[in-house]
Amino acid sequence: MPLPPVSVALPVHRASPLHLRCAFESITRQTHGDLEILLVLNGADAATIGLVESLAASDPRARVLHLPAAGLAAALNLALHEARHDLVARMDGDDDCPPVRLAHQADYLKTNPRIAALGTAWETLADGDKSLGVERPPTDPAEVRWRLCLGNCLCHGSVMVWRPTVLGAGGYDESLPYAQDYDLWLRLSRTAELANLPQALYRYRADPARRHEVQAKGAAAAMVRHWAALPPLADPALQQRLAGIVWEATWGGARARGAQAALERFLAQRGPSPQALLAYQWVAQRAGPTALSPEELQKLDRLREVGRRLRDAGVPAVWLYGAGKHTAWLMENRDALGLEVRGLADDTLAGDRHHGFTVVLPAQIPPSTHVLLSSDHHEERLWAASAALRRRGVTVWRLYTRGEVAVSSSAISPPGVSIGA
Repeated sequence: MPLPPVSVALPVHRASPLHLRCAFESITRQTHGDLEILLVLNGADAATIGLVESLAASDPRARVLHLPAAGLAAALNLALHEARHDLVARMDGDDDCPPVRLAHQADYLKTNPRIAALGTAWETLADGDKSLGVERPPTDPAEVRWRLCLGNCLCHGSVMVWRPTVLGAGGYDESLPYAQDYDLWLRLSRTAELANLPQALYRYRADPARRHEVQAKGAAAAMVRHWAALPPLADPALQQRLAGIVWEATWGGARARGAQAALERFLAQRGPSPQALLAYQWVAQRAGPTALSPEELQKLDRLREVGRRLRDAGVPAVWLYGAGKHTAWLMENRDALGLEVRGLADDTLAGDRHHGFTVVLPAQIPPSTHVLLSSDHHEERLWAASAALRRRGVTVWRLYTRGEVAVSSSAISPPGVSIGA
């Protein structure tokens, strides 16, 4: 079946001409061509208006909307009301995205209509397009729901939404100067589901001039409002279960880390409540140092999710393809994976001793076994190189992306690609 059409909302207030052209062209080059592009002049100056009108004239799918007074929430609400299609994607004027982004998101939402807003993993750029790394937010809707209570885990520019659902929730709050997106996600999460794709389908340019302090205050206010509206944990049996998890954490060490994982499952299964969220923050402190970066925490969350899903699929143990820095990190955090590691394979390090294993060539991995690709920056290359393994009946799993299988699989399906046995 064909993909549903998409409207793209691209508000422009002030933007670098180079970056704006890049953002616009990244949309015009999408593999999903059934689009309209809404360029919203958001209190723009004469130079920006001229540039936007010239860009719109270069593609018949583009329309220009005018908003005299600057206001991001008002600009986005205007785009939502004017959009001709029910799927509306966000795009910022100083960012860009790969050509497959909109096709992947539209495909996923076509088969998962209960998801009101769908973001993606994203790469952060700064200082002349220098990469600061890839942020990998939680993907499962149940996890996104409770993690939103502790902070924004959707990159606004990467999101695609169902227009009727967002308008039914009241759209963006135009009284808020900042954090309008986080406020909207929290309101949507009360009645709908939100998710992220694991692929890095968006490139976000960090601007040090942005007013992070005011943004943070707006996000904090939205969080407090949301917590005040959360239903309490009233069931005595669930209260007792929560107390048991907290008691485990009092012992510290491995028991506290196990309690943290148990509490994450509790929040995903039962939904957020003030008691469970407060317990989670206390247990997380007992479980270990809190100096991990947001990217590191997201990588650990992803490793736990993948390990759980592989176990649910009956996978008893895995080989790791890759013996570099990422594998060193994975071996240090193998408790989060929760699977036995049988050995390491690498194309260039075969024969070396790493992490208690003698590294072998990929061709030496036995048939009818399971392999997990172990690289955050070179997973695509490893996936291509694993073709010979898959032909021999080895099941290859991807940690960060779904690869060559359609992204429309449900949020509870295995997060990697399973080929072979």
